[in-house]
Amino acid sequence: MTKPEKIENIKMEMERYMISILAITETRWKENSDITTHGYRLIYSGGSQCQRGVGKTLNKQAAKNVKEVDTISDRLLIVRLAADPVDLNIIMVYMQTSAYGDQGIEDVYDQIEEEINNLPSKEYTVLLGDMNAVVGEGREGSLVGEHGLGKRNERGRMLIDFCSRNKLCIMNTWFKNPERRKCT
Repeated sequence: MTKPEKIENIKMEMERYMISILAITETRWKENSDITTHGYRLIYSGGSQCQRGVGKTLNKQAAKNVKEVDTISDRLLIVRLAADPVDLNIIMVYMQTSAYGDQGIEDVYDQIEEEINNLPSKEYTVLLGDMNAVVGEGREGSLVGEHGLGKRNERGRMLIDFCSRNKLCIMNTWFKNPERRKCT
């Protein structure tokens, strides 16, 4: 299936669920690109190995508001949008799996933190993606809600520490969902 055909399928699902911005991980596309087709815009960052990759698909309205795209790596992509009342920065991440050592994970967190620090503090920043971490059940202050899944692992602890340092919270743990919908 070609990328435009994939975008057509994505477009149908986005319209069905009324999604304006869709984050995608493991695109497995080699190059970086920014294409518009079928009224939707696909921005993605790939790598030479065709194993990773992150991207965003934006509907027509969201695509019109793109101010800047920064393709950092095949694991990190930033799209800055003009929005009201303040502009919005969406950081897309595909974190390394448990097959990688802790130093590699820390390096990606350091890179994300550096990018966050370079963004204007008056703008909203949203971090999306596959963090390959389990934060587990049970609330932890204002960082983790009570609707997590499973038992916290070391990568979950690293994610919580990162969120604490950067004044972020893990939003999918704040909404009650059936067990089958807590994990993708």
